Amino acid sequence: MSISVESEKRLTIAVLERAVDDFRTYATIPTARARRLFDDVAAWFGSSAAGPFDFEGICHANGLEPDFIRRGLHRWDRGGMKAPVSASAPPIPLHRVRERALVVDQMVRMRSAAVAAFRDRVVPLQQSCG
Repeated sequence: MSISVESEKRLTIAVLERAVDDFRTYATIPTARARRLFDDVAAWFGSSAAGPFDFEGICHANGLEPDFIRRGLHRWDRGGMKAPVSASAPPIPLHRVRERALVVDQMVRMRSAAVAAFRDRVVPLQQSCG
């Protein structure tokens, strides 16, 4: 996998992490500005747009299930867990998101290597037969 693709994946995971942090932070602050920021990030999570930096686009690019993340955020938001993030709210295990992204990266590299090996064997056979 090229450095630029790996960097892009790290960037998309960072965007997702920041959005989760913003969701949890602004849900607990009782100001108009915090409510507006919370509404913005909640709308981002609720969007079905699939561009490269939209929620669903980031999830699909990293092998994550958008509805699973949405359900977790909804459960946190509605489940009476709205304490300040630093105080008592259990952390969202974002290290698992990173681990999943690494597994997906490894699978993509293995698939690319298998396709290249197949191509190296089939193309010479086709040329010698044709």
